[in-house]
Amino acid sequence: MDSGSIVYMHTDVLHQTEIVDILTKPETSRTSNVPPYKPKANEVYLFQTGADDWKCDQYLWINNGTKSVTIGNDVLKKQFYKIRLPGTTDKTNGRKRPVGSLQFKKTAYSLKSNKSLILVHYEGDETVYVPVSHGNSKKSRPPEYTRTAPSVLRKIEQDIRSGEKTAMDVYRESISNGSVSALVGVVLSTCPSGDLSFRGKCYFFGKDIENERRGHEICKARGGKLASINSKEEDDAIIQHIESMNLPYSIAGYFIGAQDEISEGTFVWEDGTSLTYSNWGPGQPDNYISAEDCVTLYRPSGLFSHYKWADVNCDVAVELYICEASDGGVDVVG
Repeated sequence: MDSGSIVYMHTDVLHQTEIVDILTKPETSRTSNVPPYKPKANEVYLFQTGADDWKCDQYLWINNGTKSVTIGNDVLKKQFYKIRLPGTTDKTNGRKRPVGSLQFKKTAYSLKSNKSLILVHYEGDETVYVPVSHGNSKKSRPPEYTRTAPSVLRKIEQDIRSGEKTAMDVYRESISNGSVSALVGVVLSTCPSGDLSFRGKCYFFGKDIENERRGHEICKARGGKLASINSKEEDDAIIQHIESMNLPYSIAGYFIGAQDEISEGTFVWEDGTSLTYSNWGPGQPDNYISAEDCVTLYRPSGLFSHYKWADVNCDVAVELYICEASDGGVDVVG
């Protein structure tokens, strides 16, 4: 257990009056400032934090909804989570969802009047959790998934962007002074906040409708290029990130870097390499009215369908875009 992580109390049942009493009159000597490592059922933690660090308890969770209750002049917010289990389940719309279980769950409580104080209660049986390998590791036997606290990532990003330190500098300093206990077992990413980090690449998702050429120029100005997708795992990671953003314009497609302008029907990436993987939608590519040479990720059956690939007109500004650049981070797995 980290020195800054303290069990506030042990209980299998936490009543609302008790929750409100703790949040309004906390025992500060038992307040945690870092998340616990794999806490056990019936443990309760009170976090004083300005970030979502409390979520980084090294389990994988599925959001199971929220509820707000008016308490006098205040509002008590409840956030429910169930533990994630291996595998996925198919929905009627064809999309896959992760499997969750209420055999082990956690609930986070906070008051509107003081959102920086978070009370978290773990319930059930923590032994049902099955460890998941870290997806970013390039090792043949990757270590267990570990999540780094958001405040740590922000500090790393700030230090690296100053140009005075490398990712390894920050990591070594953090280990030596003990300020970062959750870094061991992760890949230290230098991707900007909001970007997707996946296997050595940073992916930026544009939020403005552009044509392909403009998307290419924006990506180049950012030190990258339109994204190339070379495996199902990479495709799935990008699609999951898009769907997690819940953008109001998410029905629009996303330009990626494939095109067949040189030889119709032979798609290549921006650097001229051939496609080794593709995920075309029904009837795609179709080169509609002989004017479609670029590629987009799109929803073939509307807002609730899973993203596929399609060829589109390069010159019409109807799509968003995805840029990729090299992630200068380092693998710090021991």
